[in-house]
Amino acid sequence: MIFIEIKKSKEFYNYLRVEGHAPGEFGKPGDNIFCAAVSILTQTLLLSVTKRSIVEILNNQKGLLEYIITKPDKQTNIEFEFMLIGLENLKKQNIQYISIEIRS
Repeated sequence: MIFIEIKKSKEFYNYLRVEGHAPGEFGKPGDNIFCAAVSILTQTLLLSVTKRSIVEILNNQKGLLEYIITKPDKQTNIEFEFMLIGLENLKKQNIQYISIEIRS
């Protein structure tokens, strides 16, 4: 199962943690299409905030990605919302394999 934790401080998203793996029916590690979809969405957000130098990576290893946004703003909210649209769509299709928790 893939666990996603997102935090929002006041009005801005500022934290993301993704951990776990989808079951083997989607492919073995490295070839798992469900994990690849989650990775594309979360890594694209990471690439964008890295380009703007507003991120601190806490963990980036196999099966775990965790980072904080050091200077969250309206743009990061748009990017988080865009990512969440994709993640929520994946969850609708495969609810038993993904957990998304948003905390304030």
